[in-house]
Amino acid sequence: MIQGLIFDLDGTLVKLHIDEKLLKKKLQSFFKTDDELTPLIPAILHLAENNSNLIQKAFTTICDEEIKASENMELINDSISFLNILHSKNIKLCLVTMQCRAATEKILNKLKIKEIFSNVLTRDEFPERVEQLRKSLALANLKPHDAIVVGDRLHDVICADEIGCNSILIKKNIQLYEKKIPDSTKLAMDFSEAESILTDLLDKQII
Repeated sequence: MIQGLIFDLDGTLVKLHIDEKLLKKKLQSFFKTDDELTPLIPAILHLAENNSNLIQKAFTTICDEEIKASENMELINDSISFLNILHSKNIKLCLVTMQCRAATEKILNKLKIKEIFSNVLTRDEFPERVEQLRKSLALANLKPHDAIVVGDRLHDVICADEIGCNSILIKKNIQLYEKKIPDSTKLAMDFSEAESILTDLLDKQII
């Protein structure tokens, strides 16, 4: 039975218009590397080799850009209205994001949705998605099979599958990822389709 949903933020609920090419150039220069830095946070952790000072400086560079981008963020479809509907039905809502805490708080306050989440975890607390998901489940007192992870990156659903959660991947060019997508993942072209999938699943159970 679905008791909780764990959402990603950027690319799933909102769109932060960050110049990713420019940001990666800054980070490549900082680390003196030609690495593609994909996924970004795991790549930084790998390059920093557990040097907390390097990690903090890199994260600060990213956070500065995220805070700027939060000023002109774009709401994806009508995601907030759907979250409020879910909240009214007593579905536990959790948020995990690779954005920094400062930018995340700014976004949630701007959208007036901070209070609807059971917990909010950012990269400042846990810079690895698997650990974010595990901690989020624990804080919400949810078992993996009672929660669904919703994200827009392949890494999101692979991590969800690793800890035993079903998931929904929001991605237009699905054919590029088909062989890597876990069997536990449902596919959606956009947030509206993900909303339909979730609504259908919830309608089949007593809420």
